[in-house]
This record gives sequence, structure tokens and C-alpha cells, in this order.
Amino acid sequence: VALIGGFLQQVVTTAACALLGAIAFELPLVSSIFIGLCVCMASTAVVLRCLQARSSVSSSEGTLMLGVLVTQDLSVGLVLGALPVFRSAANLSRAVLHTATAAAATAAALLLLRLSLPHFVGAVRASNAHELNVLFPLGVCLAAGTFTDNLGISIELGSFAAGLVWTQALPDTASHAVELLEPIRHTFGALFFFAIGMVISPSFLLSHLRELLLLALLALTLKLAVAAPLVHVFGYSWGVSLRCAAGLAHMGEFGFLIASRGRSLGLLEQDAYLLLVGTTAVSLLTSPIVLGLVLPPSLNDAANGTSSSRQAERTPLTDAEGAQDRGSIDYLPEDDALSCSPVTTPVVSMESLTSLRVPSPMA
Repeated sequence: VALIGGFLQQVVTTAACALLGAIAFELPLVSSIFIGLCVCMASTAVVLRCLQARSSVSSSEGTLMLGVLVTQDLSVGLVLGALPVFRSAANLSRAVLHTATAAAATAAALLLLRLSLPHFVGAVRASNAHELNVLFPLGVCLAAGTFTDNLGISIELGSFAAGLVWTQALPDTASHAVELLEPIRHTFGALFFFAIGMVISPSFLLSHLRELLLLALLALTLKLAVAAPLVHVFGYSWGVSLRCAAGLAHMGEFGFLIASRGRSLGLLEQDAYLLLVGTTAVSLLTSPIVLGLVLPPSLNDAANGTSSSRQAERTPLTDAEGAQDRGSIDYLPEDDALSCSPVTTPVVSMESLTSLRVPSPMA
């Protein structure tokens, strides 16, 4: 369901946006398809955080949404790699030939990387140098991205493919490499969003606030209308289908990346780029509210409420209230298998213990 449904959701959403943009807004077909590629993506980080807050990760809606989101994340590299083809859409046969040649060269380079990577990683680990353990995976990422960028595909696709090769060749070291690169990844992510913020003009957003809200609502409605029937086709109830579709109806942060790449390739004009980025930002800001409305209440909260009420029923009165002496009454849980009344525990003093006489064995 996640693989086929996620792929169909992206294809149908992109096609619907292309038709809507070309017919209703009279946009060029290439620009309409590009906008559809931005709209069809959702945010894995936002959905996962909301599911964890509601303890709904293992629910039917949570499983479906995360499966579709993983499919979308995996397709981002392919989308970024296909964007240069749109720039050469006027000469489609030449663009397809160039892409096929670049893909063959990339496959050969990745095969060489797959064969040589274990030897290089073994040498790096044998050196016991922390700097080399950090710089080597970073160098592999940058080298693969630069190679595919020079071939005219995209730097993102090369880096993504190199990461897949590393995981397949050395699965035991992949998680450690990710931990080492985590601070660098966050730094690059912060720089990317900083650059996006420098491009956006606040005056432009304020002057087009009504258009931004309408476009965000249109994108939400379109994705909801596409995703809900697709989920229902796979045998899920309409309730689960609508909740899953509502959770995926926002636009994700990958829209920033695709829009920025499209702008650099000349597929979008400046005003259209600003509107697309602003719509993505509005959709991301409102997505936690939508997810909070459609997801069921937290199971942990209900369980904590039940346990707290039971604990309150078991708690005796305090000494300050003067209702009982310490240790005089113990309450058993009301939901035990046997129903018992309060048990009175006598208070025994030291004088009574010393006055006890133990009978002699000879008596």
C-alpha cells in the first residue's frame, strides 16, 4: 500500500495540479508539472512528531502515513534528477538521450564505489583518527554530488545514490556515519533555510497574503480529494482514509528544495517562486493544527488518566487530616480478583512484646 499508493498519490496529484494550472491559471505545462511536483510532497518530520505526541505511530493512520512519506522521501532524488530534463523539454529526444547517458555513467561510478568502499572504510577505521571518520563520508557525499552535477543530472541525486550504496555495502557502519555527520547535516539544513529566508520578501508576502491563504487551502483540498479515494481503494474504511489523507494534505519542506532547484534552472519566474515558497510555508505552519484535529487522542494520556484515578482511589487519608494513624489502614485495589474490605493492622508496642512468655518445650 505504501509503495504503490505513495507512487500513485504523487502521480495523480502532479497531474491534477498540471491540469489545474494549465486550464484555470493559464500557466505553461512545464511550470504546472513542476508546481505539482512541489505540491505532492509532505513533511515526514512534522507528521512523525505529531504521531509520537498522540501515540499513534502504530495505528492504521500512522502506519499508512509514514509508509507514504518514506516513498515520497525516496522519490525526491529522482525528482531532482529529472528537473534538468524539463529545461530541455523543447528538444525532448536530446534530453532523454543525455539523461540515459548520464545515468549509465552514474551507474558505473556507483558500481566502482560499491567495490572500493569497504577497503577505504577499513583503512579509515584502522587509522583511529576521528577527523578521518568524519571527513571521509562527507567527501564521498560531495564527490558523488559533484560528479552527477557535472553530468547535468543533479547534485542531490548523486549524494542520495552514494548514501544508498554505502548502506548496501556497509550496513554495520552506516548508522555510525550518520551520527558523525548529524551536526554537519543540521548546519547545512540551517544554511539552506537561511538562504530561503533571504530570498523571500516580507512585503511581497504581506501584499499577497490572501493569495497565499487561498493557494494553501486549494493545495490542501486537492491533496485531500486525491489521497482519500486512493487509500479507500486499498480496502481501508472512509474514516481511516480521510484521516490519512488529511495528515498528508500539507506541503512539505522538500517543496523548498524543489522550488529552489527549479528557480536556478529557470523553470519558475521570481513571483511564481515566491508564491510557491510562501504557500509551502503557510501549509507547513498549519499542518500541526490539521493533524491535531484528525488524529485520535493520545493513548498514553488516557492510560495515565485511568492510572491516576485508580491511584487516587487507593490513597488513604493523610495524618494532617486527623482521620487515621500511620499504618492503621491499608486499602487494596478495587479491581483485584477478590473483593476485600479494609484490613485493620494493630499497633504493637515494645512493652507488649517483652511481656510475652514463650512456653517451655518440656511443658
